[in-house]
Formats: sequence, structure tokens, C-alpha cells
Amino acid sequence: MHAESITVQPMHAEKIVLSILVAAALLFVPCAAATGDAGSASTIIVSPAGDQNGITGLVNGVRSIDGWIYPGETDVINKYIPPGTTRISVRLDWSGHQHSGTDSVSLTIYPPDGSVLGAYQDSADGKIDEKISLVFSDATTLPAGTWQFHVHGDSVPACGDAYTLNVLYA
Repeated sequence: MHAESITVQPMHAEKIVLSILVAAALLFVPCAAATGDAGSASTIIVSPAGDQNGITGLVNGVRSIDGWIYPGETDVINKYIPPGTTRISVRLDWSGHQHSGTDSVSLTIYPPDGSVLGAYQDSADGKIDEKISLVFSDATTLPAGTWQFHVHGDSVPACGDAYTLNVLYA
């Protein structure tokens, strides 16, 4: 038996840097393409809205028509968010029924850039109170256009639950 020896050549620093740059470029292109606009990929920060629903400084409000959600149903609510918006406060409230604490509703948000935010459950804002209160922000601007808010009846009674969705922006 002969033992073969393998000689490993050390890579030069230029080859290592080039390899890292090529790998990074290959990862960046699909991420930018997923937003639909490689030049404006942004990061949306999601945080609990707090006790005042994150309304400080938010002067533009859009209130949905109160709705009813039934088991397994998804209501789609479209809201136009104008260019230059840096913060959106969203509050979904389904707490006004007799059997509080037992119903489950979720919220998924589809900004016009093709991203998906959520699905958010009751505890997304740090409280279990049959309300979801969140603030969406960006250091520059949030995607302008029609945002879709999907309210889904995860576990609600057959007679349904009433809900209200409030959207405020600045």
C-alpha cells in the first residue's frame, strides 16, 4: 500500500476576495429581484404600537368599514399608502364579543413591493387581548401604493366575530 500525498496550494488573497464578492452577488440578485425593484430594496421594521396604538405624529388615518370574520374565512382590505410614508400604525380589534379570550384571528399584510408581513397573531404586540397593534416603519420610506390587509378567522365561532381595522400613517 502506498499512501498518496495531496498538496494543497494556499489561495492568494485576491482569489479569496473575488470568491466572496461573487458569492455575495449571487445572493443579492435573488433578494433584490424578490422585491420587484433591485434599486429600492428596503427593510420594514415591525414593532408593538404601545398603549396609544403608535398614533403620536400620525395625522393621516384610514378606517376600514367594520367587518365580520367567520371560521376559515379571509377578508381582504385594500388601503392606499402615499409616497413619502415612513410609518404605518395598524390595529386590528376583534375583542367586542361575549366569549373573550377564546377566539383567534390573524393578520397578514402584503405591501405593494411583493413582500409579506406576518401572519401576526394576538400576541404579536406583546399582549393577549384580542387586538393586534403594530407599527411598521422604515428609515427612508415605506412602499407606496395599495397595501392589502388579510384578516383571517383562525378559530372563531360559526356565528363569526366583529372586527375593526384601523390604519394610520405619516
